[in-house]
Amino acid sequence: MTSHCDKIRALNGILSSRNGNSARKFEEVSRAIDFAVQNGDALKPIGDFAKSVMKMYDESACLEFVDIDSDYFDPIFAINQITDAAKRLAGHEKPVLVVAGMDKSAMRGGKNWSQKKREEYFENLSVVENFVLRYKSSVSNIEIIFI
Repeated sequence: MTSHCDKIRALNGILSSRNGNSARKFEEVSRAIDFAVQNGDALKPIGDFAKSVMKMYDESACLEFVDIDSDYFDPIFAINQITDAAKRLAGHEKPVLVVAGMDKSAMRGGKNWSQKKREEYFENLSVVENFVLRYKSSVSNIEIIFI
């Protein structure tokens, strides 16, 4: 499983590549992340930290972060978080939804990926995408990033 800081670093790489940002910009943001981690700022809620990283790359983008931090993914319990995030993104020109923790729920406390766990993981990703797509008329340009 990935740590809080690992998720931020992974997200940094994904966000830097989404609009063809330069390697220089990626390095600047990476240094800013390292500085924040050294000064304890990485202890902020990961969603707030992710929004800050997003603003460094694209001021006009609106990011919502959903952390499914559970050993078991149940769509009935996750639907509220996901749909609330989609609703908050409605009307924005560049909506970005980041969903973290889906890997943890598929692993259910284990350490190795089996074929069954991989299939369950991809089914869960599909469920999340389908929830979000219910709002496609108001968030038509949405990017969904799973970390």
